[in-house]
Formats: sequence, structure tokens, C-alpha cells
Amino acid sequence: MMSTRCIFRLFALGLLGCFFILAYCFFDRAYIQQQKDLASQATKNSLREATNASATSLQQLLQQYQIEARLSQQSLMASDRRDPGRYPTVWAYKSTKYSYFSQADIEGIRAVIGGLYSAKIVPETNSSYVLRLPEANSKSRPYMVTQSSFPDGGYVLSELSWRRLHKRFGTDISDNLILSKYLLTRSGRILLSADKEDVGRPFLRTLIDKYPVFGGADFANSMEGTDVRLVQDDDCIYGLSWQLLALGDQHYVFVSVGRRSLPFFNLRAWIDEQYVYFLLLIPLAFSLVILFFVLFNCYRRKNEATCFLATLEALPFAVMVTDRQKKVRVWNAALEALTGVSRQEVLQEGPEIYRSAISPTGKPLLIDFLDSSPEVQEEFFEHYEQIFSQDDVVTALRSVEFLDRVKTLEVTAKILRSSQGDIYGYMETIVETTAYQEQIGCLQQEKDQYKRIVDVGIHGFWEWNLVDESLFISAKAKKMIGYEEIDFNSSIEAWWDLVHPEDYVQVVETNRSLSPDSPSYDIQYRILHRDGHYCWLQSRALGVWQDGELLQIIGSHTDVSQRRKREHTLQVLYQVSMANYLNQGLGRYLEAVHEAIASYSQVNNFYVALWRHEEKAFEFVYYRDERESERVQAQYRINSEDFASIPGLSGYVMRRGSSQIFSINDVEMKTCIGVVPASWLGVPLMLGNVPIGIFAIQDYQQENAFDRDDVYLLEAVAEQVVRAIERDQVYERLLHQANHDNLTGLVNRQYFLDWGEKLFNPTDGERRRHALLMLDLNRFKQINDSLGHNVGDRVLVEVVVKIRSQLRELDLLARLGGDEFAIILEDIVSPAKVVKLVASIIKSVEAGVEIDGRTILTGVSVGLVMDICQYDNIHDVLRYADIAMYEAKYNSPKYFRVFNQKLHSRVRKTIEIEQILTNEFDPEELVVQYQPIIDLEQRRLAGFEALVRWQNPRLGYLFPDQFLPVAEEIGIISKIDEAVLELTCANIAQWRQQTTALDHIRVSVNLSQNELVDLNLAQRIIKTVERYGLKPSDLAIEVTESALMSNVRFGKRILMDLRESGIGIHIDDFGTGYSSFGHLADLPFDVLKVDKSFLLQAHESVQRMTVLEALVRMSKSLEIPVVVEGVEEREHLDLVCALGCRYGQGYHFAKPIDRDKVVDFAETFSFA
Repeated sequence: MMSTRCIFRLFALGLLGCFFILAYCFFDRAYIQQQKDLASQATKNSLREATNASATSLQQLLQQYQIEARLSQQSLMASDRRDPGRYPTVWAYKSTKYSYFSQADIEGIRAVIGGLYSAKIVPETNSSYVLRLPEANSKSRPYMVTQSSFPDGGYVLSELSWRRLHKRFGTDISDNLILSKYLLTRSGRILLSADKEDVGRPFLRTLIDKYPVFGGADFANSMEGTDVRLVQDDDCIYGLSWQLLALGDQHYVFVSVGRRSLPFFNLRAWIDEQYVYFLLLIPLAFSLVILFFVLFNCYRRKNEATCFLATLEALPFAVMVTDRQKKVRVWNAALEALTGVSRQEVLQEGPEIYRSAISPTGKPLLIDFLDSSPEVQEEFFEHYEQIFSQDDVVTALRSVEFLDRVKTLEVTAKILRSSQGDIYGYMETIVETTAYQEQIGCLQQEKDQYKRIVDVGIHGFWEWNLVDESLFISAKAKKMIGYEEIDFNSSIEAWWDLVHPEDYVQVVETNRSLSPDSPSYDIQYRILHRDGHYCWLQSRALGVWQDGELLQIIGSHTDVSQRRKREHTLQVLYQVSMANYLNQGLGRYLEAVHEAIASYSQVNNFYVALWRHEEKAFEFVYYRDERESERVQAQYRINSEDFASIPGLSGYVMRRGSSQIFSINDVEMKTCIGVVPASWLGVPLMLGNVPIGIFAIQDYQQENAFDRDDVYLLEAVAEQVVRAIERDQVYERLLHQANHDNLTGLVNRQYFLDWGEKLFNPTDGERRRHALLMLDLNRFKQINDSLGHNVGDRVLVEVVVKIRSQLRELDLLARLGGDEFAIILEDIVSPAKVVKLVASIIKSVEAGVEIDGRTILTGVSVGLVMDICQYDNIHDVLRYADIAMYEAKYNSPKYFRVFNQKLHSRVRKTIEIEQILTNEFDPEELVVQYQPIIDLEQRRLAGFEALVRWQNPRLGYLFPDQFLPVAEEIGIISKIDEAVLELTCANIAQWRQQTTALDHIRVSVNLSQNELVDLNLAQRIIKTVERYGLKPSDLAIEVTESALMSNVRFGKRILMDLRESGIGIHIDDFGTGYSSFGHLADLPFDVLKVDKSFLLQAHESVQRMTVLEALVRMSKSLEIPVVVEGVEEREHLDLVCALGCRYGQGYHFAKPIDRDKVVDFAETFSFA
């Protein structure tokens, strides 16, 4: 609020302003008029002088232009001839600008300017015109004029002359006089001007447009005068001057318009009385406003003083106020009641009066303490119990006796200062605080009692006062973290510094998040114990609020370290059990165990070691150490005769068979391998009562990091680890059994294929050369049949030993099944070395094996595929090697074959057949031909054998041996068998309708091995036969010996069903399978067909001849008809007849014939 002194100053300034305005209003008017006349006369003189000078200069310039015009024109024409490519810059005026000039004016313009001359403007396009000079010859080049819509006709001025002329018509500034110049015709139109847009306009209209102040001036009707008329506005005096110019025969008018600013402030507007009155009202109004504020401020101060005195009077405690001279100004009613002295007795009195009134005993008053010296202030401590001084306020307690009671008074003295800091008085208050002090005493007793109760409880208590940032922590709470009462600084910052870094944010944010809606919390966090470890505290707290402001937080602490440890122990055991249940492998399981243990004990050094009895080594199956990881990797195994000689703490624990805790000061620590830890805990892994390894953790920082709780935990975890190790060992055995051959210990087919597939996709992306060998033992079946399977197994084992002795460690040898083996030779150097290795393998195996002192001779056929990665996959390579092996077995005995392009073409053909059979096979493409079976005794046709062919548009004409093995391998052989059966039955039915010569014959159809597992085969065949109106006896089924012996039990049952239904059974290719003569009596068949190889080789092989004779004799003894296949020549027929065979089949009688020719063959057949 503004002070009274300031308001009075403003009021005086307003009055002073009014005085100056009145004085100015009565200023001498004659002086003002005199100054104005002087300015007008100066303007007239300056304007006339400037007009004369400019007109003379212009006249001289224009005369000079008349001389230069002709030269300029000639120069312009000459430049055109010299340099036709350069166009001088020209200015052009549209002729329409001068359309309102008279002919005399136009001629005068040309005479005055001189540089103007006639030119012809020829339009070239809509937007440009070509300027051609009249004097130009035919060779001159035109000048381009770029102005758009340029009309025909015009005047041209050279650029230089135009610029110089207009420079003369610029604005001159001299002696504060500003000129605008014009050249006019006698009719008053503007001929030249600094502004080109003014050319051609009437001068008076242009003048008024540009200088509106001339709108009310009185101009002469004729432009011949030389009078100057002045026009004045508020700031300037304008003048107009003109002069006649005689140029040649023409006369023109040169006009100057000038203006000059007034040399002093124009006071004419202010001299009017209405403005004077208005100006007088402003300071008067301002003065009245100031006067209002002065009166209002006095009233407010008086009102505030009255309210203040009333407030002091109404206060319940005694108040005395003095001025600076210590004279009493206020003595309220409470002080009257306290002292018994009325205010009339002490007002305006000095210290002697109010001292005797307040303290009859003569004790000094506290108000005298304020401005006394330090020596005097010492005396006050004898009369007052407590004195507190801060800045200008002093508070003290004083005890007085009243009616045999001691009362406590609280006396406060204060220095009174103004807003500027000046002392203007003193004030002393006296308050009786007897009841308050008694309450404080009671509260202190209760606080002491509460403290004793807290100290004997199990919880620690604390109180944080947010007003003064003080923190109370009970002795119990301090002891929880290892501190005594005097050892800990009770501040919130000191307490929070002990909180674990991971829990710090949670603790701080939880305290800060208290609100009236959520006034309490219950959290657990870690805090640093005095001995260096972290303990867990459960903190419960409640906020105390007043008027929406948080004043304090009170709470309790409970040590929950043991409970957390038990909970964490259960959690660790749960995690270990879950990891064991997930069964992700021993390595991943031990890693999960390590993570669980580390989360419990905050120790990252952990290892598990196992004793390998077979290898006599102590192997670290899992090791994590922050200091020894690199060294231990180099010593991953410790070789030892037995675990009793294992060095270090691990061996000690295994020998003891019990858990052990060691610290750095223990004697046993001297046997520790590597860096000695501060604490070490080891638990033996016991399988039953036998130690199989050790489970240990160690700490490099804390000497007593582990206790019995840790031992119990690790022992429980160790039991889980033992189960996992035992299960892993069982899994390893099962995995080994799944991937290895039990007899030889070699990897099996699936492992071999998986390994080979990896070679096609190396991890480093580098392509290497590898080779694959397929091996098949020769004469192994004879060894098994003659010497028994036990000897055969031993032979396989010895052969494996011989093959392994020829291989490198990185080569992979596998048993694919039976007597078939495969080898992958990785990173081969050259094909020659591979061939040499194959030759050494063949030589080593053919040397024979020693079994029970007897040498058993065998051999091996090898198929070889070089550089296997050039093919698509390992399955194809294995098949190629198998093809090469069979080629070596049947066509190159005692040798090996390398898979080449020819074999590859054959394989590609087989693959193509396989693809067509799989995706595009059409049974209607099958063709059935029939080969006759001849009764040699009766010399007649006995039947036919149905032989299938495949007529494919892409593959051509295929024989059975080209596509049937593929069909059987991919599983569609049953479709072919069914289609052949359908075609055969349909053909038989058709033949019976055409001739009776085929009524007695039986047609045999070949069935594959896959059909001999279908128990419904007989029913399906009978349904097909009956569907075509045939009898079961019209059909026979041919089954190869090998197919029948592959599944004797099912095959025998199915053949029995077929035979009982009336369908004939033929055993085909007898002698090439695995059956013996003893099996024949048990098999249900009607005809025995001897393989053609016996007849074709009978003359060359005594063995084959002997077998053939035995088969014929046996069939006769069993009364089983025999059909000998392969009768291709006369000598074959003679041999068959000599042996007494009844039936024969072969090319000698007829090749397989088409179905359409069967009827003719049957009707015309004759056998001589």
C-alpha cells in the first residue's frame, strides 16, 4: 500500500503541472506569428533559387542532348553493322502515352529532348515487338523490345541519355528544403517527371493527388506567372514555383514543388481555450484521486490501530507495549488483572513505574533484556529458569508463588520494527503455563514408560518427524542391525544409507507414496548389519496427518531374516525340483540349480564333480568360479587311481562322506587347489552309501559366509542332484542304445544318417570333400546257416575290429543291419587314397577271422561314392552306394565299384520311375502278357503265367524288373497286383467266350511280398474271380520263395486260405531263397517252380546240376509237380526231359504273348 508521504508528493506534482499549463496558455502569441512569417519567407527564397538553378541546368542539358542525339543515332547504327550479335539497351515509350498531346506539343517534345527519334515498331509475336530504325539498311539486325502489348509507333531514347535526364529530375535536399520538379507543356501537361507514370497527366491533378494540402490553394489560371503561393499544414510549409523555358521555337514551363519542416513546435492547436480547459482537468482529476487515497489511507490506519488495540485488550494473557523511549503505550486488561494496576496509572510512564507494577520484588523484566549489554544479560539467568533468544524475540520461564502454589509463567519479549527495519517499540507478554508444564511432565513419564515397554518387546519401533526431519529409533530396532544406542546416528539419511541398493528405491518410494487414502504400508527389505551381512526387516508404518499435511510416520521393525531364509529354502528346493521335473539335460539342470543357490546365498562360485570309476578320473561336470574359470577349464579332469587319492577339499569330503564347512583359517584349507576362498562348503553326492561326487559352493569375501542352514539346504539339493545324475546316466545309456548297435557297439542307421546330413550343412559354411562306403559281407548267410548265429555274431564283431583298424579317428563306421556296414570318410585328400583304403579293408577282411582256433573265411563287397556333398542328401548317397555295392557283389566279386555316371543314370531313371509311380501312375497303362507252361508228358498246353509290363508315355515300355522293385519300395505294389489280377480275370473270361481250347488251362498271377500280410487276401481274390464268372480253379497265385520265407507264419496262413478256396499255389524262383527242403513239407502249395538260373548253368556248374537233380527227385517223392523255368534251347528241353520233369516254361516254347494272340496260340499249338 502507498505511504502518505508518497501520496502528498504526487499531489504536489499535479498542482505544479496545472500551473505550467496555465502559464504556457498565456504565452506571447505575437512571437509565434513572427516565427511563422520568417519560416514562410525562407521557404519562398529557397524555392525561387532552387527553381532558377534547376531550370538553367535543365536548359543546358537539353541543348546538349540536341547535339548528342545525332551522334547517338549514328553510333547506334554503326554498332549494329560492326557487331550484329550485340543489341544496345534501349528504352521505349508507348505512343499512346502522348495521344492527348497536340501535334505542336509532340514536335516540341522531340525538339526539347533531342535524343528521341522516330522508329517503326513491327509486331513479331503476341508478346514482343521488333524495333527497326528507318535509316537502317537491309543488312542491319533488328532491336528487340521486350515490353508486352507494345503498339505500333513510338519513341526511343538511348539508355545513357534517359538515365542522365531523369537524374536531373530526382529529389534535391538542401537547407532542409525538399524539391519535386516537373517539365510541363504550355497546355499544362507533364512532359518530364521523376515518376514516369506522371508523364502526360495534367499537372494540377497530379499535384493535388500527391500533395493534398494544395487542395484549397488559389492557383493562377495561366502558367505564365512566377508568383509563389504557400500552403501550410501542421508540420510543414509547402511552396510552388515555376519558370518559363524557351527551347528553340517552343516554350515550356518548369515547375518546382518544395516543402520545409517548421523550426519549432506548432502551438496553434493548443492555444484554443477548449484544449486548455481539457488539459487543466487532467492534473485536477489526478490531484483529487491522490487526495482520496490520502484520506482513505489515514482512515485505514486509524481503523487498523483501533482493531489492534482491541485485539490486545481482548487477549487472555498479559500484554505490555512501549515506545522506543520505554514509555508505556499499551496495558491490556489481562495485565491489569495480573498486577492490579490500572492502565491510567502507567500509560505514558517510564520503566520505573511498570517495573514496580509487574515485579514488586525488584526482579528485572525480560523487556530490558533486549537492548542490554552481555554483562547485564548474565544477571537475567539468575531470575529466570530458561531463556531462549532468537533474533528480536526472547522467551523465558519464570516460577512465582501465589496463594501457596507455585505457578509457571512464560514471558516473551520482542523488539517491534517498521517495514524499513527501524525500531519503534517493545512488547512483552506474560502467559501462565502451569497446566501445560504439568501435562509435559505427565507426557514425559508416559514416554519413559513406553520406552521401557518397547525395549522388552520383540519388535523395534521408530518415529520419523517430517516437520523437523528427526528420527527416533528404539534400542531394540538398533540391536536388530548390530548397533548400540550411542553407535548409530538417528537420521533418516543414515538409515536409508544402510538399505540394500536393490531395495532402496522401493523403501523411499513407499514412504513418499503415503496419502490420506493409503495411510499405511507393510513391506520387507534388506538392510546392512554392522558385521557386514544383510538382514531382512519387516517394516509396518502409519502416517499421521493434520489438515491434509503429513506430520510424522510411526512404525515397527521385525527381524524376519530366519523366516525369509526358510521361505527361500523352500523356494530353492521348489525350483530345483521343477528343474529336475522338466528334464532338460544334466548341464541345463545344474545351471538351474546354480541360479537357485546363487539367489539364496548370493554366492556365484559353484561346482559339481563326479568320480568316474571306469575312467579313474574326477570330472567337473559343472564349474563356475569368478577367479579360476580359465585354469579349471584346462584341468577339467583329475586322474586318480581311486577317489581316496583325490587331492584337495573335494577328496576330503568324499573320503569323510559327510558335509563340511571350512573357513580361511582352517588347517584343511591348505589342501585347497587354486585360489583359497574365504569360506567353503562341500556336500558329498551319495548314491546309496557310495559317494559318487561332490557338490560345493565357496565365497572369496566373507569368512563365515555359510552356516548349518546352508548345509541342510545343500544336502537337500544334493539328493535332487543325485537323482538327476542317475536319470541322466540312464538317459545316456538309453540314448547310446538307441543310436548304437548292441552287438558291435557301432552307431546304427539313424545316427549314421543324422551325422551324414550334418555334412551337407556345415556350421562354418565351408564345403569339404567326403566319401561314403557301403560294405556287405560275402558268404555270411552260409556261415550263419552252417555254424549258427552265435558264431555269425562273433564273426561280425571280429570283422568290425579289422575294419576299424584301417580307419582314422574322425571316420564314422556304422552297422546298417545284418551284415551291411557303412563308412563316412571325412575330409578326404584324394580319391587315390580312398581307393587304397578300400583295397586294404577288402584285403584285411578276406584274410579271415579266428573263432575258437578255427579260421573262418569271408569277404566283403564295397560300393563307394566320392564327394558326397555334390548330391542332394545323405539318403540319396546311401542308395547310390548300395547300388554300387550290389554291382560289385554280383558283377565284380572280390572287388569294389565306384558309383559313376552310368550308375547315376540308372539311379536317375529309377527316381523318375518312382516319381511317376507316386504322382502319375495310371493302372490302365499296365499291359499283361502271358507265357505258356507246357505239359512235357502229354505234350500239350498246361497253362499260362501272367507277366506285367508298363507302357508309360514318358518312360516307354518297361519290364517288371525295371519298375516292380520301385513300386514295392514306395508301397504301391498292391495296386499293381490288384490291377494285374483284374486284367487277367477279364482276359480269361473273354477267352472262354472265344474258344473252348482254353477251358482246362489255369493262369498264374504273381503276388508281391506285401500281399502276404493281408488276412483278407483270399476273400478279395475270390470276389474278383466270381465277378468275372470264373471258378477259383481257373486261377493260380505265384509267390517267390524269399517272399514266403520273410513271413512264414502269416504267409502260411494266407496260402492255406487260398488253397482251401480252390486257388492254385505256385512257389516261384525256388532255390534262390532261404528255405530248405525241410520247409517244403509244411508249406501249402501245388506246384514248385525252379528258378531258371539252375537250368541255364547246369552244364557249367556241377553244383547247380546236383541241386537241380535233387529238386526233381524231391518233388517226385513228395508228388509235387515241378515247373522248370528257362527252357530256351533244345538242349535245355532234352535235359529237362531226361530229369523226368513234367512241366517246362521258356522261350523255346514261346515268348510272352499279347492277350489278343492267346486264343490263336492255344488253338494252333503243337509240340513235337
